[in-house]
Amino acid sequence: MGYSINKIAIYTGLALLAGCSSSGGGGKGSESIPPVTDSSLSSVPAEYRDAVKKAKTFDPLAIVREDLADEGATVKSVTLNGQTLNGTEYNFSELKNGLQDLSFTLEVEDSQQAKHQVEGKAFLYQQPYSLAMGSLISKMQGAQASDLNVFYVDSIKGLQTTSTAIAGLDGQFTYQGVAFNGSDEGKLSYVVDFGSREGSGQISGLTETGKIDLLKANIASLNQEMIQGMGIVGKATFEKDPTADISYELGFFGPNAEEIAGRVNYVRDGDNVHNISEVGFGGKR
Repeated sequence: MGYSINKIAIYTGLALLAGCSSSGGGGKGSESIPPVTDSSLSSVPAEYRDAVKKAKTFDPLAIVREDLADEGATVKSVTLNGQTLNGTEYNFSELKNGLQDLSFTLEVEDSQQAKHQVEGKAFLYQQPYSLAMGSLISKMQGAQASDLNVFYVDSIKGLQTTSTAIAGLDGQFTYQGVAFNGSDEGKLSYVVDFGSREGSGQISGLTETGKIDLLKANIASLNQEMIQGMGIVGKATFEKDPTADISYELGFFGPNAEEIAGRVNYVRDGDNVHNISEVGFGGKR
């Protein structure tokens, strides 16, 4: 094929979540997808619902569609738990809060009109104002074993906290929540001091990495791959690989920074290590 496993792995999985309102997924943290009356949006105050819905309605497949088009290949169909989905933009706010995963299949046609199948799971951790999403590819024709079953964080979205709101906050707050890497569910604890404009924290409970320390870093206006807005970028350490070069990024979400959402990115020698999973996380204060 003329396209790479990593382009598909990074961008495909989580576009599949939102087109189905009744199917369930397997695995740790997985539950049945609820009706819209039990959606994440129902826990958002009425005055912010339109803005949250807009922020969580997008096409996570946009980049991979462009990459595949450059190679003369296209995504022909998307199937989630046996149901074929249509459309490109999805309203993720219709899904419930919490961590959930769903199986998916993509049918891709390459430049020679040959069809290839991609299988995997999509993971979503959703809070009222924010979400962190990632994908795990388990099967793809022609892929190397080292490229499979590796979790990538695809998107961090939501109602971003404005710089004015951040400037008006003071005091120290602890954000508690969930971290996930496609195989384990861990715990996030992150402390932000809005007076000194800095934050630090820990992630525990992930077997692959051991304890993750999210080292102290400053609040800033970010222009990152995943986050464009108020947030924090810093270094991190893995208990099981203390010499690795690791970074994390998080954004503030909600009218008054009620939530954070972000990812931990594993890097070694300046290059992404594709056989080590990234970590997604989110928490509330």
